[in-house]
Amino acid sequence: MDGCAWSAPKATSLPNNGSSIQAVDLKDGRIALAFNNTRAAIVDGKPATGPRKPLTIALSSDGGETWSAFRNIEVGRQAKAGDSSNAQLMKKEPGREEYSYPSILQMRDGKIVVAYTFRRQTIKVVMFPESWIEESSLPNR
Repeated sequence: MDGCAWSAPKATSLPNNGSSIQAVDLKDGRIALAFNNTRAAIVDGKPATGPRKPLTIALSSDGGETWSAFRNIEVGRQAKAGDSSNAQLMKKEPGREEYSYPSILQMRDGKIVVAYTFRRQTIKVVMFPESWIEESSLPNR
């Protein structure tokens, strides 16, 4: 396809927090999708952008109808109960817990590469084989 014809969008079973996602067709026919695995927040009864963590990759074998494997790429630092630094972790400034704007591709050797914004400070790039996603202990949705 030339990218000029699109079907009407439809919801998936995956959560969306109002931030960017990206998918790639893999050589084996599956789809890999990088996304923030969290739902949008509700503020004053209206949806608002939710946390941009964790950053997760998912696999689909049926064109995106269902997702069979999930693995977190980045989960972020975990604040302890009662830790006042938790507010610092979520502030809208560099260093906050945000892993967003993923870009994904598959190399000739089959490895998957994901680049994303890391804590609003830099771009982080990770590379792994497809099998790494399937080895996850995350529950399927």
